[in-house]
Amino acid sequence: PYKAAVASAPLIGQAASDLVDLMEVCSGRDPRDPLTHFAPDWADVVPTWRPALGRGIKGCRIGVLREELRDATPANARACEDALAALEKDGAVLVDVHIPLLRVANAIGPLGIAGESAANASDDLAAHRSSISDELRLIYGLLNSVTAQQHLQGLRTRTRLREVLAAAIAEVDEEGAFTTQATL
Repeated sequence: PYKAAVASAPLIGQAASDLVDLMEVCSGRDPRDPLTHFAPDWADVVPTWRPALGRGIKGCRIGVLREELRDATPANARACEDALAALEKDGAVLVDVHIPLLRVANAIGPLGIAGESAANASDDLAAHRSSISDELRLIYGLLNSVTAQQHLQGLRTRTRLREVLAAAIAEVDEEGAFTTQATL
């Protein structure tokens, strides 16, 4: 299991069937990996993916984070609204999803990563201090200033965010997440 606080691997494939292959292999809970604790139980869902290939979008429930659209630039918001309208025209069902904790996601990350990063680099920093730039030493000094209480609160908030996200995702077939200035 991956032990760091933040892990992200985008799905890339030449065809939708490639993504189904990958998702069939890596979806679900792993009892040895605590990071998958909040993963949905996909046992009943996985067998539906391959037969769904080529069926089109009709009836697919797509979760939409409207607050993300409100924070987007007007051009990005319009492009997203146009794409959603096209999906809806083709028969998709748009479901508004509201995740209040999403606003603090960017703040949660550094609290979880700071301690891990500083601890992982501490031996190298000590052994190679003279070859490490002042800027990097300053960054690690700042990372070490995150208190245990702040780190723990960040981890608790991140755990709650994972629970809320898992519940929201369970209500839809797909989720439309849009990258905006607020989520970068």
